[in-house]
Amino acid sequence: MQNTVLTNINVTPTPGKFSVVLRVYNQDIDAGRMVYVGNYMNFLERARTEWFHHLGLSQRHVERNYRAFFVARDLHLDCYSPAYLDDVLKVSISVKSLGRSKMVWAHTIERDGLIASADLTAVWVDLKTLKPSPMPPEVREKFLAEFEQRQPNQDIVAQPVSA
Repeated sequence: MQNTVLTNINVTPTPGKFSVVLRVYNQDIDAGRMVYVGNYMNFLERARTEWFHHLGLSQRHVERNYRAFFVARDLHLDCYSPAYLDDVLKVSISVKSLGRSKMVWAHTIERDGLIASADLTAVWVDLKTLKPSPMPPEVREKFLAEFEQRQPNQDIVAQPVSA
């Protein structure tokens, strides 16, 4: 099946931005009872996966039909405030920049305000050669439409909270 958006996850598509509401589970926290920093990347992945489904680009569909997929090249994560067990988080994604084979996604994680932000650079890679290749026009057009709908100041900028 292509494009099966989960109905039990609260998703919010707005022009140029896609958001998912997630809960923090026991598996997400560390011995300090806070979300382990590596698990923020899992939250970002969940938001991207649901966004791809929303755009009609399930990962299996992309691999099977285009013989390609996105590979993460670089991640910059800023954590401003911790998240805790049972917190409800809003994880958002938008296209920050778009090239022929490379894209940068801007992510935010919110709970009563911004608690983390991240920029993830991904490259469209040929499945057989594992080398960067241009995105097919119909795939790039979906992301270009999202990029063009962004609000001018959509990226949320915050300063780290003093301890």
